[in-house]
Amino acid sequence: MGEFIGQLKKDSGFNRIFEEKKKLKEIKQKNKIFFKFDNIYDDLTVFIENPEYKLDADSWFVIDYSQCEDSIQTSIQKYFDTLEDIGSIADLIKSNLSNLDFLIYANKVNGHWKLNLQTITSKYFIQSKSFLQFRGANDTLEYKNEENALEFQDVVNIHICQKNKKIYFKRMSDLRKINDDFVNLYKEASTKEVTDFVKQINDNELFKMDDKISPESTNLKKLKFLIDDGKIDTFFKKPKKITRYIKKYAIKLTKDEDKYLIKNNADVTLLMKIFYENFYQGEITGDLKENNSNKKIEK
Repeated sequence: MGEFIGQLKKDSGFNRIFEEKKKLKEIKQKNKIFFKFDNIYDDLTVFIENPEYKLDADSWFVIDYSQCEDSIQTSIQKYFDTLEDIGSIADLIKSNLSNLDFLIYANKVNGHWKLNLQTITSKYFIQSKSFLQFRGANDTLEYKNEENALEFQDVVNIHICQKNKKIYFKRMSDLRKINDDFVNLYKEASTKEVTDFVKQINDNELFKMDDKISPESTNLKKLKFLIDDGKIDTFFKKPKKITRYIKKYAIKLTKDEDKYLIKNNADVTLLMKIFYENFYQGEITGDLKENNSNKKIEK
């Protein structure tokens, strides 16, 4: 039958979806792509060899996760461990619906897990939406309103195969939701891209960056991802939110008059953490934390 679970944001764990077999059977009957494991993964591009390749509709990037750093392997192993102890997972509750990062369908085949992951983003949440719809045997036109709903997509964004230790995916942004360290597999920003970025920083009202800085490799990869993902322009359109974010999490950037100074690689690292929103507040304890390390931030 398989297991249908949801992964919550910020390492908040997993919730079970449709424990009742009748409901699971119904959604499986109407969604043939997400709930099957015989999707074809033949047209493959090894990501680390050709990260700039433009995928066709039926093609996929592939990564051998056994060759990735320990933190990534730990994140993948967490899925298998969770599924082996499926009875301990709580059912999804209403307050967690908007806190989902992934929907996951998993099945154990010949002793190894196969997982289909569907990425959840804010565009799939319906706060309030109205419909006119013909319903019933007599096709009667009716009005219908949906509130606080999640739109389910019959798609697979990531496939994980435990047997061959492979991850199949379309977008790096989806993998980053599993573990931000996937960005270390990314290509580095070019010299021209760094120069253009520094100019963009210095033209902005919030920051001033020394143009003699040579960013470290990890920051160059993070910068390249931001450029390719088109997030930088959107980021700079929200100066008030950026300022509040820096103050809330006591991010240690020196300020000269009205601008935060980016003077060295340590400052570039902090700037990348701001872009990536690596700082957050624990929902239960209220502690201010940093992603990955889960280190409490002292003000």
